[in-house]
Amino acid sequence: MKRKSYAKMNLCLNIVNRRDDGYHNQDMVMVPISLFDTVEISENDTMEMTTDKNYLPVDKRNSVIKAINILRNEYHFKENFDIKVVKNIPTRSGMGGGSANAATVIKMLNDYLELDMSDDKLLEFADLVETDAPFTMYGKPAHVEGIGNIINPVKVNLDFHIFIVKPKKGLSTPMVFKRIKSKTLKEFDSAKVIEALETNNYQMLVDNMGNALEEVAASISPEIKRIKKELIEFGFDNAIMTGAGSTVFGISQDEDLVNRAVSHFFDKYSFVKKAKVIKDVSMSEHITRKKDAYEKSNNNSE
Repeated sequence: MKRKSYAKMNLCLNIVNRRDDGYHNQDMVMVPISLFDTVEISENDTMEMTTDKNYLPVDKRNSVIKAINILRNEYHFKENFDIKVVKNIPTRSGMGGGSANAATVIKMLNDYLELDMSDDKLLEFADLVETDAPFTMYGKPAHVEGIGNIINPVKVNLDFHIFIVKPKKGLSTPMVFKRIKSKTLKEFDSAKVIEALETNNYQMLVDNMGNALEEVAASISPEIKRIKKELIEFGFDNAIMTGAGSTVFGISQDEDLVNRAVSHFFDKYSFVKKAKVIKDVSMSEHITRKKDAYEKSNNNSE
């Protein structure tokens, strides 16, 4: 069984307040994008996990293993699995790669083990793993509140291109959040970002997108500000950081500009990529599920 695991971008991110448990309530507009990892699972005698990046942990520190352990505690299944993850989404990037991998594994095991979890139950388990996992589980543009666990759909009727740049230095989300001083954070109008997406108002999106964590992250990694300036000077209509960083992305409705940016910045930064917003990741997963069902049927007939 093999699935795609999609990255996310924050078109808007506000910090509402700090909770008693140390987490922060947020106000975000998030979209899945066409950049993805691949996750492959097969039944195995023992639990094993491998990735194509040797610096990634493959034990209980990995969100995939954490997700499996949480499911096992609930459903008491005995099966073990060989998990292979091919990473295209950079780590410590603010693009939710680890959360997406965990969400994908939960969905895969739900199908493979026939656990028959409802959509609400899938989101509940995702929330136990990572703060971005409920959104990546949901897999559609959304207004996300709380600590990432309150999700309301946003209908995207606006077309634009995304150009992604990640500096070599990644950022730890806890490190960025520890430096927050709420009184100094900028605020952005998430309602207008949502309206822009729903009413096909590109200029409204350009004028209102933003990330309250950007200045905090840039105090740790000044390269963020430099990349943002370079993208604006290159011709992008706006550029902001996603999540807690360190990835910066620019937007444009000119695909030729994005293609030229890929060539221009390719040798300068460790990661550059063009992408598009995905309106529903399940559309591509549906094809994969059909293939999985066909292979399982053939295996059973043998």
